[in-house]
Amino acid sequence: VEHSMCKPANKTCYILRLESKKMLNVLKLHNNIRNEMNPIKKKMFPIATNMRIMEWDDELYEIAAHYVRQCVEKPDCPKCHQTGDAQVEQNFEYRTYTSNTNIKPAERFRNVILDWAEEVLVIDNFETFRQFQSAKSPKNHWVNIFRASTYKVGCDSMNYRVDEHTFNEVYVCNYTPVIIEEGEQLYKYKDGATACSECPTGMECDDFYKNLCAPIKNTVDTTKATTASTTISSTTAETTTASTEATAASTEATAASTEATAASTEATAASTEATAASTEAYCC
Repeated sequence: VEHSMCKPANKTCYILRLESKKMLNVLKLHNNIRNEMNPIKKKMFPIATNMRIMEWDDELYEIAAHYVRQCVEKPDCPKCHQTGDAQVEQNFEYRTYTSNTNIKPAERFRNVILDWAEEVLVIDNFETFRQFQSAKSPKNHWVNIFRASTYKVGCDSMNYRVDEHTFNEVYVCNYTPVIIEEGEQLYKYKDGATACSECPTGMECDDFYKNLCAPIKNTVDTTKATTASTTISSTTAETTTASTEATAASTEATAASTEATAASTEATAASTEATAASTEAYCC
């Protein structure tokens, strides 16, 4: 099995547009859906007590980006988008548009993600939704969007010309960590419980997404701050003496600068080798 990162771009297809790496709107949409548990206001599911906020993952994005550049019409194999950290699941979509469409690229991607979330609307029983049962859900893209413990996502999109009147567009989102098992509890819920009441350790309700668990922000230790202030004051006297020493050190710094320039050249070469090694990590 060849990993997606090892497959070259398809040079036979006429690529029209590559999506931007900074897909903040895609991430925001995922978190909006998870926060409201309400795809397009059509059906409200109970708010989760342990739903994590999602974050963008560059590695998952890179894997998605490599795959969409192959101009494919189907998802890759389950082993082709894995990382060394945790199991990865993939949502894939392939659509055809007319060349004169008025729907902008960002809106097209938004519609795809909303359609993935709307797949859950065929489920009438909440317990069927909460305890995943694949036989009762013909499509399962929604699982990756609503699973509480999944918090990393990376997506990309690409379109290519079919003929002068139409073009195809490919959408890929990779998610981790994931567990796809029958009867899996997608998220926790209790009657009368509030959002974030069962957040993982070290997490609390996010300031913006009030129903999603986010890492607790570091607070300033005022005692340490006071001590630091005293230290700074006493250091002022030492600074005067250090100034004289700094003048002498300046000459040494000039020589060191020359050495640093040479080291920088070596670092650039090393960076290039590291990039190649990263690809080899998937392909060996």
